[in-house]
Amino acid sequence: MSNDADTQTRINKFLDDHDAEDPNAVRITDETQAQNLLRHHFLSKVDSIVDYWDRLPMKTTTERISGALFTVFTQFVGGNLDMPAFDIVSRDDLAFNHHGTKVMIPKGTHLCDGELHSQFVNRSKLTEEVASYQIGNNNN
Repeated sequence: MSNDADTQTRINKFLDDHDAEDPNAVRITDETQAQNLLRHHFLSKVDSIVDYWDRLPMKTTTERISGALFTVFTQFVGGNLDMPAFDIVSRDDLAFNHHGTKVMIPKGTHLCDGELHSQFVNRSKLTEEVASYQIGNNNN
C-alpha cells in the first residue's frame, strides 16, 4: 500500500471512529487539505500557548519559555486542546559528534513517541543515562 493510500486509510479510520461522536463533522478526504488544516490547528494552539505564557508577570523569562515549551510538548500526547497524539521520527540518518565520538542515528529513530514533555521535565535523568553509554566500545 502506498503512503498516500495508507494516509487516506488512517484519515478515514479516524473519521469513522469520530463520526459517532460528532455526526455533524465534515469529512476531509483530501490529504493536502487535511495536513494543512491539522498544521493550522496545531499552530493556532501554539500561538495560544505563547500568548498565555507571555502574559504571566510573576515568571522569569526562562520560566515562561520553559513553560511554553512544556505545554507545546504535551500536545504530542494527544487529548489536550483537541489534538491527536503524534510521533516525531527522524526522516534521515543523522551523524553528529557526541563527546568526541561521531555517532550515527538511523532514519526512523523516535525523538518523541508521546512522552517528550515528561522527558523535558526529567532531562537530567536522560543526561545521566546518556552519560553512562559506552559508545565506541562495541557495548552499545
